[in-house]
Amino acid sequence: VWRDDFLSYTALLHIAGVVSSTPGLGLDAGAGTTPLCSLVPADFSGGLAHVQGGVKAYPKLAFALRLAEAWEAGNYRLFLRTMKEAPEPLSPWAFLMRCAMSRAAVEVRLCLLKQMNKSLLKGAKMKLAEVGRLLFCSAEEAEAIAKEVKLPIETDRVVFKSLSIEESELEVKRDDNFVLGEALKDRIVREADEDGVTLFSAEFVKYILMN
Repeated sequence: VWRDDFLSYTALLHIAGVVSSTPGLGLDAGAGTTPLCSLVPADFSGGLAHVQGGVKAYPKLAFALRLAEAWEAGNYRLFLRTMKEAPEPLSPWAFLMRCAMSRAAVEVRLCLLKQMNKSLLKGAKMKLAEVGRLLFCSAEEAEAIAKEVKLPIETDRVVFKSLSIEESELEVKRDDNFVLGEALKDRIVREADEDGVTLFSAEFVKYILMN
């Protein structure tokens, strides 16, 4: 299990670096990768299908590879759906996985919104709830994203292809709901300190560190 965890974290951090184009975040070929490479199964060159135990032995690494495939194919909705269907949603691994991928998720949602803006008819209107469903976020989050890239909103609908958003970027913000995930976010006690910064409960921190 620990081998699968380490390999999946390594792959996820590399994917996040590639997706968000963050210098230094993608895994390079430096000496620091040698210990991690030693964990790779000897028969991995042909893919997980050729490894003893296959996907069943490395479900988390298989998940990371599916994300990489979706990104390479430009299938941004599949990328987000795969994120939502991650294994062990209540586990510390799932929490740390979303921590690693939170920046990438912002970029993938922007890429999908740009794709939609290109493909829809000029002036096409879509309800915020539907935009949120396609972006795997709430209607409120979809509205914030549309406003940030300057897409017009009429009543509760986004107006597409009213302007080009090809050069638009989204500010990366703290997103507790994404990091915690649907399965965890309503079970964790959180409170804000005097500066308005949200703190996780001691029980949750212990759960992440001790499991």
